[in-house]
Amino acid sequence: MRSRSRLSSHQSRKFQSRKKTRTAVSGAIIVLGAVAWIIALSRLTTLPSLSINEVYIKGGENNIAPELEQAAYGAMDGSYLGLFAKSSSFIFPSKAIAAAVMGVSPQLASVSVSRDGFNGLMLTVTEKAPAALICTDLPDFSNSTPGGCYFADGTGRVYEAAPAISDGVYPRYYVPSLGGLSDTAIIGAYATSTEEFDKLQKFYSGLNGSGFNVDGILVKDGGEYELYVQNPTTASTTAVIYFDHNQSFDAQLINLVSFWKQMSETARTDGKPLDYDYIDLRYGANVFYRLAQ
Repeated sequence: MRSRSRLSSHQSRKFQSRKKTRTAVSGAIIVLGAVAWIIALSRLTTLPSLSINEVYIKGGENNIAPELEQAAYGAMDGSYLGLFAKSSSFIFPSKAIAAAVMGVSPQLASVSVSRDGFNGLMLTVTEKAPAALICTDLPDFSNSTPGGCYFADGTGRVYEAAPAISDGVYPRYYVPSLGGLSDTAIIGAYATSTEEFDKLQKFYSGLNGSGFNVDGILVKDGGEYELYVQNPTTASTTAVIYFDHNQSFDAQLINLVSFWKQMSETARTDGKPLDYDYIDLRYGANVFYRLAQ
């Protein structure tokens, strides 16, 4: 019985040793095979016939097209893990390319990235539509087409110099705090916080919807504002309306509309002209005013 036990033990140890050897060899073969595949795939991503070597721009201004192309090529420079070329037609980093292109200019609203054949990359660019005009000078209503104005997007970010515009297509804000900056510094800056800008835009829209002819809003320091509207009787003259952020813009708009309608109806009944020097909304439901002399 003892001899059989020693023989069985001896055979078992030899079997385990051979099994370990076979496992090690199999593992080595698998690793070598994987390495070979990685090397082959790595070389495949560098083949010129399967790499991006042309960037096409669809939409956008031609003057920034070279910068957009350069940004796209820059995002495809290098490789993943030092092995797989980012310029490969199959694994190019579309999100990184879009982010790099968007960073070129604040006037871009969106960029979509797609492959054009095996060697081309198509960038479809959409530019921002103006949400407002931001003017850096103080209001001067003797000049019907003021200069020094810029287009801003829906967040209040300035993105492009604007031509002289007098037709009131866009809400106009005067932000003299930007007046000391160069054109380069103004482009990309925010006229005010996005939250404040959104409130002002809604206030402006409410004014237009209530029949006011708005010439603009001056954004002052400390949450103070001056609204400029054409007078009811003499449209060529301007009334100044003071408001601030200590009350909600909605409440001040309601007070203004109610006051304006009541005063206009009384003036029509009495057959008298109605032109304001100023209207002050900063004292709750009490609206103070002075008529033009």
